[in-house]
Amino acid sequence: IFAVTSDNASNNITFMECLENTCQMENIFFDAINSHCRCLAHIINLVIQEILEQVKAGEAQIEDNIMNNMNLTINAREIIPK
Repeated sequence: IFAVTSDNASNNITFMECLENTCQMENIFFDAINSHCRCLAHIINLVIQEILEQVKAGEAQIEDNIMNNMNLTINAREIIPK
């Protein structure tokens, strides 16, 4: 076994340690720490969830309210047509 890919759940760490012990009993080299590849998609998902939790976007405003509240030196309606 070269490597095992899994998410970061603690039960997978326990599994890797048990697998290492089992391999050692069979005289098979296996390093639980260096052979555990965390799933990149799972890590990205955790990061995005945390970002979204921190952002907590408010209610969307009506387009006219946004345009009226813009304080620009140029006319926003010329740049952003309705």
